[in-house]
Amino acid sequence: MKGTATLILTDAATGEVVSSVVEHNLVTDALNNIFNPCPYAMLHRFDGSALFGAALPMWKELLSGVMLLGNSVTENKNSIFLGSDTVPIATAGSPYSGTNIYRGTLNENESGELPNGYRFTWDFGTDKANGTIRCVALTSRMFGDAGFHSDGETDGSFMMDPCHIGTTGIDPTVWFEYGCGQYLGTFESGVHLYAELDGNGALVFRTYRSIDPSALMINDSVGLSAVSEPVSERRVTLPFAVKYDDRYFLDTDTMVMYYFGEAVMHSDTGTMDITYTGISLDSFSVVETKTLTIPKYCGNYYIGAVWKGHVYFLTPDGLSEFTADGTLVKDHAAPYGQGTLLFLHEGCLMSQSPTGDIYCYSHGDTPTRTHFGRNCFTCVNVDLKAPYTAFTRRRRHQQGEASVKCEAAAAIAPYMATVNDLSQPLTKTSAHTLKVVYEITN
Repeated sequence: MKGTATLILTDAATGEVVSSVVEHNLVTDALNNIFNPCPYAMLHRFDGSALFGAALPMWKELLSGVMLLGNSVTENKNSIFLGSDTVPIATAGSPYSGTNIYRGTLNENESGELPNGYRFTWDFGTDKANGTIRCVALTSRMFGDAGFHSDGETDGSFMMDPCHIGTTGIDPTVWFEYGCGQYLGTFESGVHLYAELDGNGALVFRTYRSIDPSALMINDSVGLSAVSEPVSERRVTLPFAVKYDDRYFLDTDTMVMYYFGEAVMHSDTGTMDITYTGISLDSFSVVETKTLTIPKYCGNYYIGAVWKGHVYFLTPDGLSEFTADGTLVKDHAAPYGQGTLLFLHEGCLMSQSPTGDIYCYSHGDTPTRTHFGRNCFTCVNVDLKAPYTAFTRRRRHQQGEASVKCEAAAAIAPYMATVNDLSQPLTKTSAHTLKVVYEITN
């Protein structure tokens, strides 16, 4: 992708062109990162069809804003977010006729598709974008409309819902849950595995293929079926009713996922039976079903795990560890509160609470604590790349009993998709009008 920005400064009184500057751009990694989200950290249910459906064609939402800066920007692919030395001059996105001096307007008559790209034309009147311009960058339409200064207006947004890029901002009361089941992982390039219980005792595995961002053209749209229809689907009937249909443990060493049933208490012996089953992600079949008899009460456990020959149950008091025959090995305390999920990360057994606290149980007797997560769903990979960022919101707990603070991911609207540093600064005053013509092509 390449682009050319032409800035035409005109004397408002005479109509004479005072200066015309033509600059060629550098393309940052902003769009590439948008189309390569990190599903674990981003969404419980990553919906490729929603993302690509809202974001394509690229010119419509992702490239249809412009920002004018009074500072130069380092021209490299990682120059995505504005720096602390930013000198704001103006932005523009959609047609605009208001009084905000920091916002121009789209000239629809002089904008339109090219055979292999798009031409944007934005106009800035005598009262707008006054100052010395040193850099021009394409950005999202939402930031082009929001501007550096809202002046009491509510157009645009600084943050975007990743599955509705360009169409809605962030609603702090809504959680991102779209798509087709719990994301398990990407085990081959561009093919992502999900699992979902169908309500009839069957576990359904579906694989979905994502679009190769490097193959996308600026004017490309995409049929939603290209990313919403599964590549494959397999069903595995579970041998019993599981306790929690949205909580499983995945042993990433053996690629076996485990579900656990309700606990059965034996009052005469003081023991308890808990049945679990393991499903291989290699063969998509049940490879293990076992009833474990344990010598203590774990009836209100949140989740279990089978790892390295031991069985674990996470309870309000902490983590109880047993041998394969049910002998208690140790009760690991939870000094910061209990978790609700167990998962493996870099060889460590970890738990996560509804509020996003994560505890590592594999580093000594006292669990270490970190904080990053989403309500009730495994957070394993937190490799968020700009313009994605962590975003804290409030959401009612899954059981509905409390409002909790959770972290998800949002897309930052004021990203720089391109960078055009001007070879010579351009100074605009109230005696001038400014036209910015930006052609972006494949």
